[in-house]
Amino acid sequence: MLAAGFTEQEADGWLLLNRGAAIFFELPEQHPSDLPEAVEAIHVLQGKYLARPTYRRYLEAARDEGAEGRAR
Repeated sequence: MLAAGFTEQEADGWLLLNRGAAIFFELPEQHPSDLPEAVEAIHVLQGKYLARPTYRRYLEAARDEGAEGRAR
């Protein structure tokens, strides 16, 4: 995950999220809607993690572009 641009803390969170998801899916089913709801919730959190490196790069690019514009 570090190669994808995650910080150490983000990579730790990603691993814990996925470990927690795996444990959840091993639990006995209590209600038929639990599985699809859990899958959706996990995917939302995974998307939030995956967006973080891209958003940082976007902010850096905008900041750099702004600095270049001011230097002209």
